[in-house]
Amino acid sequence: MLYVGVAILVLGFVVLLKAFGLVDKANRTIACSKESVDIIRNPGLGDDDKEKALQANSKQLFLLFFQLTLGCAAALLLPAAVVWGLDKAGLMSFDEVVAFTLSWEFLLGTTLLIVVLFYVMRKNKSDHDYEIRYSLFDRALHHIAFKAVIPQLSLADMEDSMFKDELAKAENKSPVFITGLPRGGTTLVLDMCFSLKEFAAHRYRDMPFLLVPMLWDKFSHKFQKGDEKRERAHGDGMMVSVDSPEALEEMVWKPFWKKQYGKDRIFPWGTKSDSAFDEFFDKHMQKIIALRQKATGAHCRYVSKNNLNISRVDYLTKTFPEAKVIIPYMHPLVQAQSLLKQHRNFLGIHKDDPFASTYMEGVGHYDFGDNIRPIDFNGWFDNRQFKDFNTMNFWIEYWTVAYGQLLSKAGGNVYLHSHEALCQDTENVLAKLADILDVDDREGFMKNEAMIWKTPPPEVSTEGIDPELLKRAEGLYKRLRANSLVPEDYPS
Repeated sequence: MLYVGVAILVLGFVVLLKAFGLVDKANRTIACSKESVDIIRNPGLGDDDKEKALQANSKQLFLLFFQLTLGCAAALLLPAAVVWGLDKAGLMSFDEVVAFTLSWEFLLGTTLLIVVLFYVMRKNKSDHDYEIRYSLFDRALHHIAFKAVIPQLSLADMEDSMFKDELAKAENKSPVFITGLPRGGTTLVLDMCFSLKEFAAHRYRDMPFLLVPMLWDKFSHKFQKGDEKRERAHGDGMMVSVDSPEALEEMVWKPFWKKQYGKDRIFPWGTKSDSAFDEFFDKHMQKIIALRQKATGAHCRYVSKNNLNISRVDYLTKTFPEAKVIIPYMHPLVQAQSLLKQHRNFLGIHKDDPFASTYMEGVGHYDFGDNIRPIDFNGWFDNRQFKDFNTMNFWIEYWTVAYGQLLSKAGGNVYLHSHEALCQDTENVLAKLADILDVDDREGFMKNEAMIWKTPPPEVSTEGIDPELLKRAEGLYKRLRANSLVPEDYPS
């Protein structure tokens, strides 16, 4: 528990620095001091004018110094009070935690870390508007959170005890897992579910300490800010804010399944199991449900969008027999073209803004750009016909392999969902989705028709595409359509 106590002191101090706006106050103090020097050196001001201006600045400086001193003291003492309380409860030693944080090794290490983080953040700062605008402080906080996974897992047990009453009311029943290759309509299905109060999903606001969402909400709610929606980094017209649902679930899987994440690929889960993970994941879903129930006052069910869940559909249905798995897809040419476009898009984003690459690595998004790691279904990756990620042929081949696997999983509570069918026969497909998901607010769900762009899919050139590969992909597409939610033979 020593490291848990240290994490409480350090993370508590960092979070409270932001909560009290101490970084901003420090910058204002420096600016005010410089302004005083400029006043003294200004030859255009008379002595009386200088005296008046300096008196006004002195009052502001005194107030800022007072706020800084009081804020720093609170940022140090409040986390220390938590550790002291845990010491009195017999959970850890206050003296040992303080001794460790005052040791020269710890002070030197944290100082070097702060210097390195500051240098990296300043060096990597970009004008690129990456979905949610992150300040220099926010980026540093994300770096800390991505490196502090083990302390977060330890704190999660404490979180269970602290919020046991709320968790007792957050029953995890009939979760919904939305999965598929990217660019197939997964985000739209997530947004349609999240439009109803009865669904609970991860949000951008849950970052960066996603493994302890209730603790993070408790710490951060006092300085949470509203945010205007802006187009997400994909440049596809979909708008997001800090309160939008986001695909963050992979952060829960990563610490427990490190061997599945190869350097250049993701290995499918197969028949693997881990009871410790099952328990943690179930409890985590309850925490997301509890947070949304507190915000909406309505009973909620967990829903997630996680593209990597296509590598473990059997695991999900075995672990959560009541779960519904929705697998959206598009025509292979349309989806492959969009996948290729996004891969190139994120190569540029990651080059311009290394934090975007760090963020996507941290949250487990391995779909595009520098972080790309395709799922190695049945060992296809080493034996693939088309090696170059920067070609349509690679993405059509990947589409064919992935959805060939997913077609074999369809049935029971696993449903294939054609995005083209949704656009062409919206009311019928929405009604079928509402039935499958067993939504309470059926009328509200049907209103999602307004979200759906009914423009015809773009025409995609087949120039340079391997004809045999395309023939296999289009044959698979027809079989997918025949086994989808509404299996009528829609024109493709």
